[in-house]
Amino acid sequence: YVEARGQAHALPMFNLTTISASSSEQDCDVFGVNKAFGLLANLYGSNEALFFANTGTLGKKMTKHDDWNDETPIQLFAHNTMQHEFQRCDPYETNANTGVFGRILDKLKLQGYHTSANAGRGGSMGLTGDQQYNNPVNTISTKAPRPLNGD
Repeated sequence: YVEARGQAHALPMFNLTTISASSSEQDCDVFGVNKAFGLLANLYGSNEALFFANTGTLGKKMTKHDDWNDETPIQLFAHNTMQHEFQRCDPYETNANTGVFGRILDKLKLQGYHTSANAGRGGSMGLTGDQQYNNPVNTISTKAPRPLNGD
């Protein structure tokens, strides 16, 4: 873990709740969650949360031996473009200007569910659905709330 993250970015092991990944197809058998975020470890342990690891978006099925630079419209291996593409998951713009989770909300609304989403730090791209379904996306502040009446 320290080797992969580097000394400056690695949390001390005593600050991590370890989680077994031995039943997955990941490169490692164990990973860790910051103990300050123990709720996530508990949710994962009860099959109510999941982790995405080593993910990205490709324009077509490829292997590491293919010429990915010429065969995909997406700039691979750049953190910012992979974040953008992961939130959209629509490399050929089948439903332009929407995000993967917004399209999930659209499908839920079509099944009769009342839907909305909350975004922090203005990161609503992945939550934006098709305008015709009008799923509200609320942006919440990540700053501490201000006291009322100047108190």
